[in-house]
Amino acid sequence: MLVKKGKPDGVGIVFLHGYGANGADLFSLADELSWSDRENWYFPDAPIEVPLGPHFSGRAWFPIPLRELQEGVDYSKSAPPGLEKAVNHVKKILASLPHPKLILGGFSQGAMLATEIVLSDPDRFMGLAILSGSLVHADALKKAAVKAQQVDKAFTVFQSHGVMDPVLPYEGAVRLNDLLNACGWEGSLLSFRGGHELPGSVLRELKSYLRHQVSSKGTQKPRP
Repeated sequence: MLVKKGKPDGVGIVFLHGYGANGADLFSLADELSWSDRENWYFPDAPIEVPLGPHFSGRAWFPIPLRELQEGVDYSKSAPPGLEKAVNHVKKILASLPHPKLILGGFSQGAMLATEIVLSDPDRFMGLAILSGSLVHADALKKAAVKAQQVDKAFTVFQSHGVMDPVLPYEGAVRLNDLLNACGWEGSLLSFRGGHELPGSVLRELKSYLRHQVSSKGTQKPRP
């Protein structure tokens, strides 16, 4: 896990990478999004190794069959195999961090996973960043979102997606945003004219979101 440390009593910010990447893929966000010396940034590697070419591999949080990668990923009706195991894996990582409150974000597959984790334990988090993610198992997600919103009625989500995304279609992001809003969660979908990426316009708004969440919810003493 790549880490950029700030002051111990500062906030913990964790980002989960996408399918086929690793923690280093998002590590530059620690510099691009940082605004003080109080943020502690964490970029864990997914546990599953996936071959991407001759002598070249990446990491994945849960398996995605090649056919689905080629034809388009749609998990809106049921959870993908391995998602629950991935949730438990990341929760163990988060439990090892000394911060009583965290901000969790993710890109692509990492965004799907981050959403599941925050909705399952909203009291642990002060923010959720869904970057080029998609709707996963709508019925179960709706139940979790309603329950989680009752824990923190002021919880605000950041979500971004490219309208020309060829990997995770924009429609899935819209459906996810609509579902969360219908369940009482605050947050709008930041759309941009582009694909499966993180353009400068998204990074600027994401930085503003992170600062706002930290300032509005505050930080606490590290856990022993």
